[in-house]
Amino acid sequence: MNLKILVFISLLYSSQAFSYNFAGIANQILYTFETNKIRSNFGRELYAEIAKITNDFTENLTFEALEKYVDRSYLDYMSTEMIKNNSNTYVALIWPVTVGHDQTITRIFNKYCNIISSKRILLNDQGAKNFLAQIPSKASHPQGVDLWFQKPYSNYNPMRVYLLECKKNNTDYNQMKGYLTKIFNNNRAYIEQFERLYGKRAVENLYVTTKCKREIRETVKLGYAMHINDTHEETIHLGNIVFNENSIKCLKFSDSSKVKLLKRYNEYIPLLIEKLGNNIDKIVVYNSAVLSAYGLRDCGDIDFLHDPRISIPRNLHPQLSNQNQFFKRNYVILEDKEGKHYILEDIPHAFANVNLDASNLFKLKISIDELLYNPTYNFYFHGIKYATLEFMHYFKKKRGRAKDLQDVKLIEDHFLGRYN
Repeated sequence: MNLKILVFISLLYSSQAFSYNFAGIANQILYTFETNKIRSNFGRELYAEIAKITNDFTENLTFEALEKYVDRSYLDYMSTEMIKNNSNTYVALIWPVTVGHDQTITRIFNKYCNIISSKRILLNDQGAKNFLAQIPSKASHPQGVDLWFQKPYSNYNPMRVYLLECKKNNTDYNQMKGYLTKIFNNNRAYIEQFERLYGKRAVENLYVTTKCKREIRETVKLGYAMHINDTHEETIHLGNIVFNENSIKCLKFSDSSKVKLLKRYNEYIPLLIEKLGNNIDKIVVYNSAVLSAYGLRDCGDIDFLHDPRISIPRNLHPQLSNQNQFFKRNYVILEDKEGKHYILEDIPHAFANVNLDASNLFKLKISIDELLYNPTYNFYFHGIKYATLEFMHYFKKKRGRAKDLQDVKLIEDHFLGRYN
């Protein structure tokens, strides 16, 4: 598509609420990939998938219209993009213990919210434990898994996930605050602080989600039927888990309690988040920390790659290692037409002036952008983006150093244990 047309359509949509228009968000994703010159075909592939359904990207295509025809990975990615574009979005979780009330719950959701998308996730016991550990309000609950993922329900009844957009509510604002104060144990100071931190519309949304949640619990007569987050930051965090199949895979097949990575998180990651702010989603952790996230072995430090379009502060913790210096041409692995493999820091001097974007010397080129922006190659672990274990297996096998091959064996043993 002509770039001028893309710009026009992007401006058109930026002046409207995206709400649940999947055609519009697909167009914005392509526009972002094209204008930022992101070295990945994912944006164009997603756009082409939607173009099979419609050639009118101003058409209000809903999730229901696309669900049967579009690959789940694209729907998930569009859901996460809608979250980023719409601060009135929230993630609702209907726990497996809640059986047989889906129509009632959907009816109540529609009363208070627009349903943008939905998903069903069947977690194993380890997955349920890991998932709750990544929800701050649930991580320390004394019953946790035994309450929300009760047997036998969790064996056959998936957790239902809904991405919701709060409808505007006409209740008097002070009446909303009074209601919330009463619900939150008459803690008016908490509601005032919430308003200062997040604004009046966030308070209105909290009123809507609280009313919705309480009506569902009262209607189905189950006080622990569901969870819905309170802030948009939590929506982003939850969305990155439930709308990424690799994140779900990590939940089900990892046990990071076997290593010390999470203890290091408490030291390093808050600093990284503080330094990077909104750019935190433009880094991807790789190397041995990926194995640590899965509990396969401990890591000495946390290596990461970043979007080459942003700068990284120099005064990070010494065990947070920016690895872009080793990949100055912004590609990680290449394979030429004769089958020879290169890790970019080892690439022969003869390739120093090759335009890797345009070159036909290589049949395989994996860019840092691909790891960052193609969900096939990443997952989220406690709020940070990681390269997948499958990618690290491929990467380490091609690099072939002694420690790499030891890790390849660990990963392959893990794969065998997972699928046997």
